[in-house]
Amino acid sequence: MNGSGVQLRNLDILAIILYIVAMLALGWWATKRVKNTEGYFVGGRKVPGWAVGISMLGTAISSVTFLAYPGSAFAGNWSRLVPGLMLPVATIIGAYFFVVFFRRTMFVSAYQYFEHRFGSWGRSYASAMWSLASMYRMGSILYLMSLPIRLITGWDILTVMIVFGLLITVYTMMGGLEAVIWTDVVQTVVLFLGGLITILIVFIKVPGGPLEVLAPAWNAGKFGVAVDVDFTFIRDTFWVLALSGLVGNIQEYSTDQTKIQRYLAADSDKGALTAIWTVGIGCIPLWSLFMFVGTCLWVYYAHHPEAIELARQTLGTDLRSDTVYPLFIITVLPPFVGGLVISA
Repeated sequence: MNGSGVQLRNLDILAIILYIVAMLALGWWATKRVKNTEGYFVGGRKVPGWAVGISMLGTAISSVTFLAYPGSAFAGNWSRLVPGLMLPVATIIGAYFFVVFFRRTMFVSAYQYFEHRFGSWGRSYASAMWSLASMYRMGSILYLMSLPIRLITGWDILTVMIVFGLLITVYTMMGGLEAVIWTDVVQTVVLFLGGLITILIVFIKVPGGPLEVLAPAWNAGKFGVAVDVDFTFIRDTFWVLALSGLVGNIQEYSTDQTKIQRYLAADSDKGALTAIWTVGIGCIPLWSLFMFVGTCLWVYYAHHPEAIELARQTLGTDLRSDTVYPLFIITVLPPFVGGLVISA
């Protein structure tokens, strides 16, 4: 029993160790394939489009989707999904205007083009703003990632963020973008399977099965978005959230280096378009999957009050939305599966 009060099962430990070794091995493998600067930063422009697409999909979901979306649905409803509904529209714009355009520049960064078009100040300003935004986003992702790890190790949040942030940095620096893409592919598949397994286990453990999960959640309004549809911009209406999502997604396709660098790495224009459409088509179903995970957890804990008591003993507080899924992973998911999902 560690300091957090959660017993880490031996098979979970094995899964975590194997996963870390596999990610480092992927980084080492990618290192052997890097021949020059272009190979390091854009994978030699020879990465299959489907792999780039899954990597971009993994970047879009990350730990924000995996932990924050279930927490949001557990505590409320599906309102958090509204901004993402505009992603297909942004994808059409991105595919038509940005993908082939940036690939034809033959640069390795969007900001090289900004310098070519606007001068050094344009490159410096855009890259500085993107770096600041990325630090904010990565801080949020690292914090959310640290929640399940804190529960199983008893370490404080800062220590977890530093240790695993360094680990991620190591395999990224070892193999460059190609290492990032292939590790993203593995992580995305594992996270997706983790969500499906969670739903299946809830269906099994709730008396009455799927219908007993769906009916109470529907009656309680857990599938609603509860967003005002009045056409006004003075509060968070549906239109405000949708417009915010549209502008944000267009910005990512046009100026976000994590997106642009990936479709520059694709082996062809067709592969790059395959990648961007993988994101445009795949994100909403994946986001919905993890919103549904949160809804399922709400039903599960309503049927299992003893699990809520376990949360009080483990966390020292009532069950909270930001820890509900990590706690479920390490106490309910089967051994090895829980460790694998936490690792991803």
